[in-house]
Amino acid sequence: MNINLSKIPKEKLKKAKNGDVYTTIRAGFLKEPDENGHDMYVAVNQSKEERETNKDITFMGRGKTFEFNNIEKVEDMQPLGEDDDLPF
Repeated sequence: MNINLSKIPKEKLKKAKNGDVYTTIRAGFLKEPDENGHDMYVAVNQSKEERETNKDITFMGRGKTFEFNNIEKVEDMQPLGEDDDLPF
């Protein structure tokens, strides 16, 4: 999925107490795939008032769905240990 971050309206960006910047997005399926085979979209989430007044949706990007076969279920995976090399 490709997302164009410059399409996010500034008023939709929120700064957390720790200084990180967030926005709420939504993803959905297109009725028909486009010419590039994209069948999903990403858009800036709308408030109830914006939906009720039919404000235009700010689309940020599109993507393709993938089907994975033979994927190990998370429930069947081993938990991480204390010495695992994670960046957080």
